[in-house]
Amino acid sequence: MIQAGTATRVINNRLDTWVQGATKALKATEIRDNLEANAVFLSDGKTPLLLVNCDLAGLESDFVAEVREGMSTVARIPPRQILISCTHTHSGPSVIRTNYLMPLDRDYHLRLKDWLVDLAREAVAAAEPGCVGWARGEAAIGYNRRCCWADGTHTMHGDTSRPDFTGLEGPDDHQHLALFVMDPGRKIRAVIYNNTSHPTHFFSCGIYSADFPGVVRARLREEFGPIPVLFLNGAFGDMDMDV
Repeated sequence: MIQAGTATRVINNRLDTWVQGATKALKATEIRDNLEANAVFLSDGKTPLLLVNCDLAGLESDFVAEVREGMSTVARIPPRQILISCTHTHSGPSVIRTNYLMPLDRDYHLRLKDWLVDLAREAVAAAEPGCVGWARGEAAIGYNRRCCWADGTHTMHGDTSRPDFTGLEGPDDHQHLALFVMDPGRKIRAVIYNNTSHPTHFFSCGIYSADFPGVVRARLREEFGPIPVLFLNGAFGDMDMDV
């Protein structure tokens, strides 16, 4: 048995604010589905660990260090044992310097810090006896988008029926891994899963959305109730969604 606690926060930004995007500078005109931060706290009585996953493209290291200090204070967990990850959605607020066309949303950063500190406090306070399990499977939800050509060049996307197509630059990885946090009766309390999908359905659109991880989360909640669902990226740089 371990101690396990969970928590969820909606982290939507206000409308008419910059969307992360990639190639366009657009402001949000709607929220298609909620952006969330989901947390799982685990402890064996000696080593506490807090995992937090945000529906954002990423977060700057300096900001993460500052937030972990605040979370550490309220949760009484060493900052190095608080792990914050992001889903890589481009349909979130402008929080990391991937798009030179627009400024970082510092006002959103301030609100996000408060949300994450509260999330840490709630997850630890919710701790109760539990256990974990894991599973592995395969499902083709994406494909490798790097094409190799006979002249030695490579391109992102391309017509693979061309006579000079020589293969893909790297593998197609269809593996899915999942960790399940359960209560003593084996009821699912949280899911942490990993695959190599590149979750950018609404690339450079003026909307806020959790993209593919949001759809998975909604489907799991239909089955298990309103549980936290954390999505951890694989090596997805050359992967594209099969949509």
